[in-house]
Amino acid sequence: WGGSRSVIEIEGLSTNTADPMEKVAGLEVGPNPFREEVRVAWTGQEAPMEAAVFNGLGQRIITLAAEPGNHGGARFYWNGRDDAGERVTAGMYFLRLTLTDGRILSKALIRQ
Repeated sequence: WGGSRSVIEIEGLSTNTADPMEKVAGLEVGPNPFREEVRVAWTGQEAPMEAAVFNGLGQRIITLAAEPGNHGGARFYWNGRDDAGERVTAGMYFLRLTLTDGRILSKALIRQ
């Protein structure tokens, strides 16, 4: 990702894009990059309150509905569409997962 670093502000959450593929413990994303659909699995003990996808300007694209995970946690699927059902353009998007204990996790999603 080269030497330049940029920070995108997402509703009070700073997401460092210098290493967007950084692993987050308990958060599994795949495939990433994706074309049609990306699966997000949270395997931690705390239940997620919300999962949302934002664009590079920090604008909310869609809020994702949770499905219960096999052993606790939750699963989310994003089909690359916004709240209006329109397909978003290829590029980098950011997942924000808000947990019941107040933690906020973020992960870059690359749509091809």
